[in-house]
Amino acid sequence: GMSTGWYSLDEFYRVVPGELSVVTGIPNSGKSEWIDALICNLAMSHGWSFALCSMENKVREHARKLLEKYTGQPFFDSAYSANTMRMDRLSYERGMKWLDRHYTLLRCEDDKLPN
Repeated sequence: GMSTGWYSLDEFYRVVPGELSVVTGIPNSGKSEWIDALICNLAMSHGWSFALCSMENKVREHARKLLEKYTGQPFFDSAYSANTMRMDRLSYERGMKWLDRHYTLLRCEDDKLPN
């Protein structure tokens, strides 16, 4: 299987193309954030691409979260960013190109079909 990008986890779990992995847990335990971090690692390390449909995140919000994981910088100045400088324009533009190459974000918003 492929490395998750976390060597301490690779001993117990590796991503195998064609196999189904199920992530379960109680609400608000970080399942979606962990999956997003995992697929960012796979896109960066192995060049994989993904189609995502999140019912809990609007497309723009999901894209922002993925950009933050890719750049390692927060999009906004806020309490969660601690002392990390927010994403500059160049990081944003590079991140958007990376996002476009590796992700298709889908969601039916406002009862409209995605197009």
